[in-house]
Amino acid sequence: MQRITLQPRQKRGSSASYTLRPLVALVAALAAAGANAAPPLPAGGNFVAGSGAISSGAQSVTVNQTSSRGVIDWNSFNIDSGKSVSFNNGSGATLNRVTGGDPSSILGKLNATGSVYLINPQGRASGVVATGGRFVASTLNVDNDAFMAGGPLTFTGDGTGTVVNLSKIGSSGSDVILVSRRTVLNQGSIDAPNGTAELAAGAQVLLQDSSSGQQVFVQTSSHGNVTNSGAISAAQASLQAADGNVYALAGNTSAIRATGTVMRDGHVWLVADNGGVRVRNTLAANNADGSGGTVETRAKQLDITDATVNAGTWTLGAPSVNMGSATRRHARAQLEQRHIRRCRIHRRSDDERQRIADARRDAHGDDRADGHAGERGRRQPHLARGFGRHRQRRQRAQPRRDRLVAEHGPRQRAV
Repeated sequence: MQRITLQPRQKRGSSASYTLRPLVALVAALAAAGANAAPPLPAGGNFVAGSGAISSGAQSVTVNQTSSRGVIDWNSFNIDSGKSVSFNNGSGATLNRVTGGDPSSILGKLNATGSVYLINPQGRASGVVATGGRFVASTLNVDNDAFMAGGPLTFTGDGTGTVVNLSKIGSSGSDVILVSRRTVLNQGSIDAPNGTAELAAGAQVLLQDSSSGQQVFVQTSSHGNVTNSGAISAAQASLQAADGNVYALAGNTSAIRATGTVMRDGHVWLVADNGGVRVRNTLAANNADGSGGTVETRAKQLDITDATVNAGTWTLGAPSVNMGSATRRHARAQLEQRHIRRCRIHRRSDDERQRIADARRDAHGDDRADGHAGERGRRQPHLARGFGRHRQRRQRAQPRRDRLVAEHGPRQRAV
């Protein structure tokens, strides 16, 4: 197993800001879930596509689906503690849409032989979920016809609820996918040994089946956040937030582990291309044959503090990577000892920095737009020294040099 442990110096008060945000989201979600007295079991369910029967009792609700795919609209969808809901849908899939105004609270058990999709714009907090197929929880809506056709699904909508997992979600044969416009929070455990575990925040999200790679892609951003302070174990794992933030925080059992399968390489993605990724726990990726997998952390601002990465390849893609000098020395030592095969850091090219500089110069009307010193130097002043500061001085002096050359001609050097 490849291992690299990063422990740079931490800024005073920084960890508190990272841990308070998910706790605030959690409290808000629980407060919303408990604001109104909700029925102890799903109520008002009717098949609007496909076919099947719904039977309700005092302790349980059973859905027997006779078509391969089906859509059920519910007035409310809650499972109280000690109660259960079962979907007998073979290897098919059932889309459950909540049309009432209350969030869903799953404190009991939800079981399914196949796949279950739960759509509630008001959000949900989960208890124990066990499916044979895929489990999807989303605050964004999906088209019935697209679902019944069985192709790619586009999740859209204005749902402002929070998707929270506080207990256990498991899929023995497929994927676990959590989607929200605002906040996705895992403080429990997610287990998908033969599929992917994907948490995504966005205004429009594409779900596209793949037997070897990522399946969820944020197409339209929403400044939403994805936070994991629990345990995720799957063949592949992905956390995406586009222009929001991805937090992998420390906890008693917190870790994100990709174990791989014969079809899927072990791969962990933490992606916020126009936002931030902050890692405070363990990221691990291994292939099914025991070799090291891949960990990919990609963001506009990448902050790696007190993280442990076990992988064959670790890719860090960001214009700003906060690792500290001690961390760089530690990482270099680990590479020299071959504890990790490759650690690749991708920063912006000179052309990219120049395009950024031109855009900032047009916006500010001055020369504070240097793509190297201007961008990183403001956050880390020592990086503005040297050629970055020298370049800024030359840029400020250039108009005066041009005027002197125009008035007096080129400077004559003594022979």
